[in-house]
Parts: sequence; structure tokens; C-alpha cells
Amino acid sequence: TEYNNGLGSSSRDDSSAAAFIFRNVGMLTKLDLFSWWTFSDVFEEQWMRSDPFHNGFGLMTVQGTRKPAWRAFELLASAGTQRLDVKGNVSPVEGNASVSVLALKGDGPGL
Repeated sequence: TEYNNGLGSSSRDDSSAAAFIFRNVGMLTKLDLFSWWTFSDVFEEQWMRSDPFHNGFGLMTVQGTRKPAWRAFELLASAGTQRLDVKGNVSPVEGNASVSVLALKGDGPGL
């Protein structure tokens, strides 16, 4: 399965791409394999634009700059495999709201 945040008017070059990954990665736990479309902005369907941030589909620019989506996957890779369910109301206004928390110990690779 391949995916990205490429539909609609969302940006693939800013922090909203990383937020998309963090928000949706939990839904991917039942898949055996998935990939982000695409690894880099070197992409034949859009040619190879020379401007570094042009909303390309890749996790890194043509020049090799890693985008926020890359950093999200990097952080998730170092976070380990343990997931804890949180139950109960999390919002006094909306009883059906949800909160996601990512907690890291701080001694993993790159931290």
C-alpha cells in the first residue's frame, strides 16, 4: 500500500505533512507493508523542478533536504513499538474528542 498527504490543498513541504503522518500512522498497524509516495522529489511525472520546495510528493527535495514528513518517520522509527491505549473523556467540551501523545526516552538514535 502506498500513501501520502497529496490529495486536496494540503502541503507536502511543511509541518502539516508530518502532522498527517502522526495522525494516521496508527491506522496502518494492520498492514504488512506500506510506503510513502514518493521517497524523493526526483519524480518523472513532475519532472525535476529546481526549486527546493514546490509541494513535491517526496520525503526529500531534489537537493537532498529532508522534509518534515521525513523527520516524522525518523522520529517514529526511534520511538519503539510499545503503544498504550488511553481511555476516557479528554475534552470538557466534546466527550468524543481524542488526544495523541508521543513520549520518547531521549537516548535513541538522533535524539
